[in-house]
Amino acid sequence: MDISLKFHTDPALQIPVSLSTINHLIDGSNDPQNFVFYLGADDATKQYKDGSSPGVADLFIQVFDVTDLWTATTVKVVNDAVRTTAKNGYRYKVQALAGAGNTGASEPTWPTTIGQTVVDGDVTWINERKLHESTEIKIALSLIGLDGAVSGDPINLGLVIAGGADANIAVHVRLDDATSIIDKFTDLGIGVLGAQELPV
Repeated sequence: MDISLKFHTDPALQIPVSLSTINHLIDGSNDPQNFVFYLGADDATKQYKDGSSPGVADLFIQVFDVTDLWTATTVKVVNDAVRTTAKNGYRYKVQALAGAGNTGASEPTWPTTIGQTVVDGDVTWINERKLHESTEIKIALSLIGLDGAVSGDPINLGLVIAGGADANIAVHVRLDDATSIIDKFTDLGIGVLGAQELPV
């Protein structure tokens, strides 16, 4: 179920962030870049708790990988994409299938040259492109907090997030591009995973 707790570009929570466009220069001279997003929902009659253990388990803002992680013995279709379990900075797409279309029992040795292929069970993967990893993003609740933040680490928000614009949470984000290529990527997201919306 979709909930109204979202990131916004303004503290009044009127402009939701749909897809943030961040421009990195290929030589890395404008990195790292800092941004501020505001987490919240403008309905003060709502609150947000962990969906599996409301009021018991803490909520976390976390950076997550949008591209699926490779898994063994999994049915794939052409154009499915994965990232590797040991992060290597590349994204692999299904180029061809044989048999039932299952991945192998163990992870293949992934090629690190774009355009090269590897056979994995019934699946032929092609190294499609470089991939942004969660380690390229730091998040903190203050600008100064970014200096001590660990790339990819979540932020603990406690047991409850209150609704209402006055309860917005400023989230500072620092991105440091590791790809050094010109392209458009939608590899990463930032969110509060597993939250549920409840009445106050």
